[in-house]
Amino acid sequence: MPHRQSTSTTGAVAPDPAGARVPSPSDDGSHLDPGRAGTRRRQRDAGLWWAAIFFAVAAVLHNGDHFRRGLDTVTAELQVVGWAGMAISALAIVLVLRGHRTAPLIAISAGFPLAIGFAAAHWLPEWSALSDPFVDGGASWFSIVASILEIIGATWLGVAGWVALRRHGGLARSAW
Repeated sequence: MPHRQSTSTTGAVAPDPAGARVPSPSDDGSHLDPGRAGTRRRQRDAGLWWAAIFFAVAAVLHNGDHFRRGLDTVTAELQVVGWAGMAISALAIVLVLRGHRTAPLIAISAGFPLAIGFAAAHWLPEWSALSDPFVDGGASWFSIVASILEIIGATWLGVAGWVALRRHGGLARSAW
């Protein structure tokens, strides 16, 4: 029987005496699912995964608190920014939990700016239409705790993304 070779979707060639497809070490597994071609996943980083779980719980608590207090308690401008923040948070959480190859970079890009935004909106005195200050008094204990947890969660997500990115070779081995 002649010796045949198999070529993977990445161009790597592996010997294949039986004619079946044998993945090579550089194969990204996209032959198993054509929709995954070019979307290699990283091995899930436990620290980043736990940060995303904590941030997801904190985001649900904080956003739930806004619904509890009533959406009319914040300005229209802050509502728009808040909805954008929820979308960015959800995207970052989903990409991290799915182990997407860009997850560390997304966690950094989303986590730190979101933490700064949450802190500026709730923990600075009234400064603009984007303010919902708690420092002026009148906020419930639940609102305060939910806000602090979301700031901690977003910060943790950014730090965990940075650690994961450095651990896995930095930007040279990331999305680009």
